[in-house]
Amino acid sequence: MAKELASLDEMPVHYRSVINHDNLDNIEVAIASIRREIQRMLLLTEEMMLPIMELFKEYDVKQMDRVVKKDLVINEALNGTRRYVSELSGVSSIKNSNDAHRKELSNLLEFAIAIEAAGDVISKTLSKLAANKDREGIRFSSEGLAELCSMHDKVIANISLAGNVLVSGDVGIARQLLEEKNEFTLRQRKSRKSHLKRLAKGRVEVLESSDLHLETGLAFKEFNSHIASIAYPILAREGQLLDSRLVSEN
Repeated sequence: MAKELASLDEMPVHYRSVINHDNLDNIEVAIASIRREIQRMLLLTEEMMLPIMELFKEYDVKQMDRVVKKDLVINEALNGTRRYVSELSGVSSIKNSNDAHRKELSNLLEFAIAIEAAGDVISKTLSKLAANKDREGIRFSSEGLAELCSMHDKVIANISLAGNVLVSGDVGIARQLLEEKNEFTLRQRKSRKSHLKRLAKGRVEVLESSDLHLETGLAFKEFNSHIASIAYPILAREGQLLDSRLVSEN
């Protein structure tokens, strides 16, 4: 069962923005500064997500508190990014910049918002599911646990892939990320169907963990969708999307 609740005051959040407010008149440097801050936010979500399955297996309140507090850093980073973009809108470098620069700023801010939403999935959904599992003494079936661990591994891989898209802006990597997003949706649906088949057999551990299993899979899917959103504007720009779906390569 869970260890004694840790005081949040014992774990202060240290936040230092990497945004440089001295470069408001240089649009290229300003955009690069925002990109660095968003990359940092993405790395924080990775740090939050990495221990989640271990916390489902053996809950530790202190470790979960540390995970949740990182979401406060992400929130502050998003607020700082919003303020910076607002400042940029009032200087001549933006007013006189081309549409591509303004569109890139908008896309980066949208991705920052998506990362913050991904952090919320961990701090507000997965953390509570893990706590409920511990409090109620629920056990996953061996098959169910393996499916969730597989989804978790894929989510971690996709965070890294999203980071590569953010840094490079490469169309091929963006396409790969969106393909992985679509594959993840199929993986989550397959897990759901497999779980329901096990449930129909009347297995006790499957019955007891049913809601937990399904909600955890949906949380992973939601998180993955937020992370993969960096791919959409790049692919749309290159005509690689049809109604938010990938154009066939054939």
